[in-house]
Amino acid sequence: MKLSALNGHLGVVYDLTFMLILTTVCTIILTLTDTLYKQEMLTDPVVMQKASEMISLLNIQSSLPEKKPSFLDYFERIKLSGMEGDNFVFRKKPGVFLRIEEGKGMWGKIKIMIAYDAGKKQILGLDILSNSETPGLGTKITESEFLKQFQGLNAAKEIVMAKSKSQDNEFDGITGATISSNALCKIVNSCVGNLKKISSKRMTNW
Repeated sequence: MKLSALNGHLGVVYDLTFMLILTTVCTIILTLTDTLYKQEMLTDPVVMQKASEMISLLNIQSSLPEKKPSFLDYFERIKLSGMEGDNFVFRKKPGVFLRIEEGKGMWGKIKIMIAYDAGKKQILGLDILSNSETPGLGTKITESEFLKQFQGLNAAKEIVMAKSKSQDNEFDGITGATISSNALCKIVNSCVGNLKKISSKRMTNW
């Protein structure tokens, strides 16, 4: 009877030990995966190219040094608990923030990057990192002429898609791609809302 009870206790100990080891291993795997993802994101040539283009909009030296710097030579990562996406502050101009965010498009995810001036409450630049929109229609959101509309857009108010813009917080939607235009507008407003939270918290801690 005592032997049976002892075996029962040992079984419980073994189970707890196994669960502890399993949890530890899973935590290590998740940490490594997250680290590798962030390293890959920070050396992603698409992100680097887009970020370089964003830098040129700030009237600061836009050419990348010959030593081929990492993304973090220009931007400092900001961690904010409870907020998904990647957030950065521009090292040479601390009032300028960068955020990468994605949302639902017509056929899949649209991933965008926005540069935001917290002092002026303006969008400095917007770029599309990836999308699955309809070729020739929805994909027009990636064209430079369309994206130029967002440079200097007033972000103090909600960004609005218009048929013919007349206000400083409006942009012209794409004819024949209303769903993609509306989807992008929603993602932009979500991203700007998060940028306001990030900048407010960051600037409060200065």
